[in-house]
Amino acid sequence: MREKEGMKRRHLRLLGLALIVLLIDQVTKRFALSLANRPFEIIGEFFSLSLVMNRGGIFGLFQSFGPFLLFGSLAAILLILFLFRRIGQEEGYPGFAFGLILGGALGNIVDRLFYGAVVDFLDFGIGTLRWPTFNLADTAITVGVGLLLFFNFSSHYSLKDNPGPHHKP
Repeated sequence: MREKEGMKRRHLRLLGLALIVLLIDQVTKRFALSLANRPFEIIGEFFSLSLVMNRGGIFGLFQSFGPFLLFGSLAAILLILFLFRRIGQEEGYPGFAFGLILGGALGNIVDRLFYGAVVDFLDFGIGTLRWPTFNLADTAITVGVGLLLFFNFSSHYSLKDNPGPHHKP
């Protein structure tokens, strides 16, 4: 009984974090949409808010694959939920990372459904040397994946050594 309560609590934390990321992401994107293609400098030319409707994938690649990217995003969410169920429920395991990834993926899916593109607006660079414009959902996904990689390569949390809670030796 206690184990089920712990699992329920971890599921609620995953969904809670994912919803917080989704909410913050969508609020910031609404603000970006209000800029209406008027770049807004925050730190000179180094950091500005510049609206870009990204119909492609990461870094604007695969612009003509929009519908496939939506299905790919949905498949990624299923993979996240599978991995969380398999390994993210272990006590002490960084389920936080899964919440960030799930919230970010949901944020970009909402954009694709409502706008047919992902709303990107964070623009960094100097002169013509610019990082591809991105959003907070992308940041959450990147940080989440980075955390998973970090914990995977640390000795205590290795994915390859942790077959999951349902594994029978």
